[in-house]
Amino acid sequence: MMRSSCPVGSSHCNWSLLAAKRQRGGTKMIRKRSRKLVQEKRNRWMHSKAERRQRDMNLKAKIEQLKEEMVEIGADQKTIREGQMELSKKFKEIEYECAKLREESSVISKQSAGTQLRLDIMMDILKARQNKDFDQADKLTQNLRDLIASPNGKNQ
Repeated sequence: MMRSSCPVGSSHCNWSLLAAKRQRGGTKMIRKRSRKLVQEKRNRWMHSKAERRQRDMNLKAKIEQLKEEMVEIGADQKTIREGQMELSKKFKEIEYECAKLREESSVISKQSAGTQLRLDIMMDILKARQNKDFDQADKLTQNLRDLIASPNGKNQ
């Protein structure tokens, strides 16, 4: 057996075991093992390359699908915005119509109050004539004429 000293130290490697393997033909076995490891590594690399290619294709397909979904979502959002704008426009139109109706109902209410006042005076004139109180009937008739003649009276 051939002994040689280890350059790093005796605890690091055992040169005597390597020398013994060489003498028994161990180098052939080491070469076979290393060839086998290299072949396995190539197979793994080829396999992982195919896997990577497949993953890349899957990833690209997912990205394309997401892009299509984003386009659809964008179109949906545009439609929603347009709908909101239409609703806002309709709401403003409704508010305008509501304001007009309030104003018209206020005018009608004022006219109704004026009409009611004139009717009350007319009823009082009739009662005064029934009671033969012609002075009171004349005063009420004059008040009714003034009320009808005044610009505020016509609006009431």
